Amino acid sequence: MHISNTKGRTKALAIAVAVTAILAVSVRNTAPGRQPDSLPAPPHLDDVALFEEIQAWLDPASGTTTALASLGSRPMFEAIRSHEESFTLFIGAADADAVRDRMQQVPFGTQIVAVAERHEIDPLLVAAVVQTESAFDRLAVSPQGALGLMQMMPKTAEEFGVANVYDPGQNLDAGASYLASLLRRFDGDLVLALAAYNAGPGKVERMGGMPPFRETRKFTENVLRLYVEHHRAAWAAVNPRGLDFAVLAGG
Repeated sequence: MHISNTKGRTKALAIAVAVTAILAVSVRNTAPGRQPDSLPAPPHLDDVALFEEIQAWLDPASGTTTALASLGSRPMFEAIRSHEESFTLFIGAADADAVRDRMQQVPFGTQIVAVAERHEIDPLLVAAVVQTESAFDRLAVSPQGALGLMQMMPKTAEEFGVANVYDPGQNLDAGASYLASLLRRFDGDLVLALAAYNAGPGKVERMGGMPPFRETRKFTENVLRLYVEHHRAAWAAVNPRGLDFAVLAGG
């Protein structure tokens, strides 16, 4: 995800994303030969359902859909897999300036934004990984020997040319680079990339999916919940009224 410096695009971008999802009716429901000035057909039920899922990601207490009603009682990675399209749109609606503002509230936020830009991944995702791995403690050491902010194993740190694993800049850059490589390796599958970050990509590939390790599932779950929380907070900061279906539908 690239961070842009354009101001005041939040509402327009969010509406554009949602309109693309739910108001495709001009293409889906328009019969060949219909006059250009004809009234648009009502939104397709699938589009409405997708909109409601997006709204549920933004505000799980909205009660607009039963599809995500059990979100709080089921693993986040299962919810994301079940509602991949709406989750992707929810994440994609993030405004660059709102993300930057959110990162100003996060320890090492400026450095995280810089490395995320460099490796073309969402800084809020990197922040969620750091928060889960080390609680932003640059001197953290795990019982397994993982080190620093992104809890890199010495071998991985060596592979990425890290001279001082406790240096925030080096640790964050190598960790973000590694995470980006996992996202590419697993074709953008966020759940599998995070599982691989914890358990190793080889184990994820050998098992053909999420490994049945409690630690890996807990790690993936914690990162995803923090990631969603960061995006909700970034959205709410500039869109206190959330999404308005009546406006999006032209009502």
